[in-house]
Amino acid sequence: METIELYRENKEYEELKIDFGTDLEDAVDELLYLKKQGKKAFCEFNGVVLDSETVTMDSAFLMITGRTKAEIDLINERKKEEKKLLDAIDKIPEQIKKGRNLIYPNHFQEWVNDVAMGAIGPNKGTVIEYALEIMEAIDYNMDMKNIVALYDSQKHESNESWNKELVKTYVMKYSKNGFPFYEAVHDGYWNLEECKKIYDIIVDNEQFNHESSENVDLVDSKRKVLTRIKRLQKREEKSIN
Repeated sequence: METIELYRENKEYEELKIDFGTDLEDAVDELLYLKKQGKKAFCEFNGVVLDSETVTMDSAFLMITGRTKAEIDLINERKKEEKKLLDAIDKIPEQIKKGRNLIYPNHFQEWVNDVAMGAIGPNKGTVIEYALEIMEAIDYNMDMKNIVALYDSQKHESNESWNKELVKTYVMKYSKNGFPFYEAVHDGYWNLEECKKIYDIIVDNEQFNHESSENVDLVDSKRKVLTRIKRLQKREEKSIN
């Protein structure tokens, strides 16, 4: 391997100055770009001389890190995921506490379990965090149009439609009156099983609403869901006959 002095003495080459904070990938990209421009260039990175005529991304990574770029990317991705997991686990107590103030006590143990599972799951607690945002908005009696806009603005790193569906499900399951929101963002066919589960949640919440000092109006939600159930039952009866 030629020394940096020999390259500097070679008038065919220009030296690429590496700014503080420039990463290896950017340095190699710049050398390869200069090569495409028909220029010969070199740079020194962490004491290693890289030559535009011979460098490749993998050769540079192997010389400087002892690993290929793909291997380094995999290590960095694992570190990133580990940090996300640790951050999500750190948020568990706060998410449990927030939820406790927004749900009825009969759902608390389930909430604790879902928060813990959400932290170690693929979305690393993001779905729970977003569900809490919606539940807080409902608790503050925010206008439904604004709540839907908030829901629409929530971005997921992956499985967007699936995770948004989970947010909707958690809000219905845990909010003291999640049905108006659930109905507002519902997209598609209502099925009988889904409506029966929702009705059971509303009836359960209604019981605790009466026992507490709160006055959450569940009558309209209960009526709407019951109407849907009856309509779907009639449709099923007709299809059987």
